[in-house]
Amino acid sequence: MDKKYLLYPGYVVSETDGKRHYITAKALMKLYNVRPEECVVWIPYRPYPNQDKLIALHPMANGKYKDMQKQEEEEK
Repeated sequence: MDKKYLLYPGYVVSETDGKRHYITAKALMKLYNVRPEECVVWIPYRPYPNQDKLIALHPMANGKYKDMQKQEEEEK
């Protein structure tokens, strides 16, 4: 299966509680509803081949994450 998503784990300050949280790659997969085999985790200074063609997924301060599987189904 080809990779579709480039995950950027990292810190985010939550809009709901104002606290700083670290969102792991595994948490991003769950929040965006993507399968692990479709993902590549960003590592600083290590480019992934064709990473400019991947969909970047970042932690969101507002906590509103798109369901990527649902979006794919709607685009078909």
